[in-house]
Amino acid sequence: MIKVFTIFISAFIGSWFAYYFSIREKLKEQKKLIHERYFILSENITTLFSNLIFYKSDNLDKIKKAYDDNDVKKSLQVSLKPDILFTIDISQYIFLAAANSKFLISFKDLERMTNHLSHSIDDYFSIIQQINKNNLSTPDYEAIKNLFYNLYNKYEEVCVYTYFILSQMNKFYDGYFNLNYLGNIKETFEQGYNLEKDIKNYKERFPFSIWENEFSKTWIHLPHFKCHLCFIKRWMKFKIKFIKFYFSKPAFCNSCSASELKNNAIKKTKKSK
Repeated sequence: MIKVFTIFISAFIGSWFAYYFSIREKLKEQKKLIHERYFILSENITTLFSNLIFYKSDNLDKIKKAYDDNDVKKSLQVSLKPDILFTIDISQYIFLAAANSKFLISFKDLERMTNHLSHSIDDYFSIIQQINKNNLSTPDYEAIKNLFYNLYNKYEEVCVYTYFILSQMNKFYDGYFNLNYLGNIKETFEQGYNLEKDIKNYKERFPFSIWENEFSKTWIHLPHFKCHLCFIKRWMKFKIKFIKFYFSKPAFCNSCSASELKNNAIKKTKKSK
C-alpha cells in the first residue's frame, strides 16, 4: 500500500513540475513577444517623428519664411511629399491597455491625424501646381498664404502629438519594461531631443498639458505591498459575503412552486389525520 502511494505521489509531483515549467516557458515566450512588439512600435513612432521634424525643417520652414517675406517665387514652390503616414493594428498592442487605456485611443488618433495631414499636404501642393504664378492677384496670394499657415499649424500639432506619445511610451518603458534597470529615463529622453528648438512654445500653443492630464488619470500603476494587503482584504470580504448568501434562505423561497406544493401536501396530511 505504501509503495503504491509513493508511486502515485511521485507521478503527481513529476506531472505537476512538468506542467509548471511548461506554463513558465509559455509565459516567457509571451513576454518576449510583447517586448518585441513594443520595441517595433516604438521604433516606428520614432521614425515617424524624425520624418516629421526633418520635412518641417528642410521644406516647410523654408516655405514659411518665404511667405513671411512675401517672396512669391520661393513661397509657391512645390515640394516632395513627406513620408508621414502611420498605420497600426491595434489587436497587436492590447497589452499596452494593461498599463494605460489611453494608448490605443492615442495610436488611432495619431493614425487619423497623419492620414488627414498627408491629404492636406497633397491638396495644398495640387493647388500650387494649378495656379498661374506670373499672374496672381494679391487677394489670391493672401488666401494661399493663409491656407499654408493653417497647414503649417496642423503639421506642428502632429509633431507635438507624436512627441507626446513618445514621452508616454518612455514612461511605460520605465515602469514595465526597464529590463536594464536604467535610471532617469524621462530626463534622458527629454535631454536627447529638445522639441522647443524646432517648435517654439509648443506647450503653450498646443494642448500638451491637457493630453498629459488625461493620460495621468488612466495609468494603472504596478502594485505595492499595501495593494496586495488590500487585495487579500477584498478577497476575504467577498468570500464571507458569498458564504452568507449561499447558506441564507433566498427571498423567492416563499413564492416557489415547489414550496407551495410542499405546503399543500402538509395541509392535506393534517386534514386527513
